[in-house]
Amino acid sequence: MKGAILHLNNHGAKVGGAEAFIWDLINYTMALTRFKCYYATADGANSTVRVLNLKHVGPQRLHRLWFGLRRISLDLFNRALAIDDDPLSHISLCRLIQDVNPDVVHLHNISHLSYSTVLQVLHRKAVNSLATCHDFTLICPKQDLLTSSMEVCDQRDWSKCVPCLNKRLERKLSPIVSKRLTQQMERRVALLKDADVMLIAPCEAMKHVFARYQIPLNNIKVIYHGVDTGKFRPVKTKKNPPPYVLFTGRLMKNKGILDYLQVASQYKRKYGDEVKFKLIGGYVRNPHVQSLGWLPRDALPTYYSQSLAVLALTYVPPGIGLAPLEAMACGSALIAYKVPGAEEFIQDGENGLLVEPGDLNGIVEKIRMLKENGKFLTEIRRKARENVERKFPLEKALKNYLTLYRSFILGES
Repeated sequence: MKGAILHLNNHGAKVGGAEAFIWDLINYTMALTRFKCYYATADGANSTVRVLNLKHVGPQRLHRLWFGLRRISLDLFNRALAIDDDPLSHISLCRLIQDVNPDVVHLHNISHLSYSTVLQVLHRKAVNSLATCHDFTLICPKQDLLTSSMEVCDQRDWSKCVPCLNKRLERKLSPIVSKRLTQQMERRVALLKDADVMLIAPCEAMKHVFARYQIPLNNIKVIYHGVDTGKFRPVKTKKNPPPYVLFTGRLMKNKGILDYLQVASQYKRKYGDEVKFKLIGGYVRNPHVQSLGWLPRDALPTYYSQSLAVLALTYVPPGIGLAPLEAMACGSALIAYKVPGAEEFIQDGENGLLVEPGDLNGIVEKIRMLKENGKFLTEIRRKARENVERKFPLEKALKNYLTLYRSFILGES
């Protein structure tokens, strides 16, 4: 069976777990099928098509200056005027699809592009398409489905979104922004239905959130994250470092970085310096935390394996992304917030620990319990690894995507 798959994503380099998975998926597809795979990126520095077979396709610039300007300074006007299109990118994307002639277009993180533009092109060209939803960009203007008080939004429309927006001026222009924002989001969801895009959610909880916005359930499929348990496995070293608690990820409020810093402070104040706190993913000035910056993915298994615990303190459902699962595959004891979807990945007290969002004292006591109860820690580590091997192996996720590609190409989906 022959076919062509076009992947669209913000970045081409392996800047994170999502990009690493895309390359795993491309390599797996090309190894087991005769499909041609193309990877088009939308970042300004690398706006080209990565050609992954012998057929040459010329560079296509997907990220126009308009998008760069809008991302920096025109968010307010974008919302107030309901601007969600770019004719230049529309033309370039049409040319790209004409050159590649894909049987399937797979959307990943494309926040650097206008979703409405992409969906219009897919509808116009009648291309089979699916979108892996790493966040809630399609249905939430803030992308994270969180209110201003960091609670999970339960609204069914966009009439009350303005109070959650970050800019003070937007809130002052609430009547105008609210009306235009609602129009923009309603149009985006309508285009999503018209283009008949299949959404891929990483858990059942996210699937039902999308269904809340009148997206048909038969257009939403759940494919859980997949972890390469060969690369992410327990690493034994000759020297055992002092016990430490690890945080990995972008330094964003909704990812829990502020909570992590407070946990470090509270723990040191209550129990002293018996446990260290380390941070991977950036730098912070904090006397209680050692910042390690960005590290290559190959270095992560060692840090995960040697940690006393790994904290996943994101408020965004499902709470457990690819990085926490990779930590569990390395035998880490994971402490995570009990947000919608988290219990699909962790059984509390068995292969990980869950606490209510914002319960910093609860996290401190969980860390202390792991420090004092070596037998319990060993058991959690073992079951965490077994849980990932059984439920979230990389090959299972890759097979599910490949099955989808084949069904699209055969006209069965």
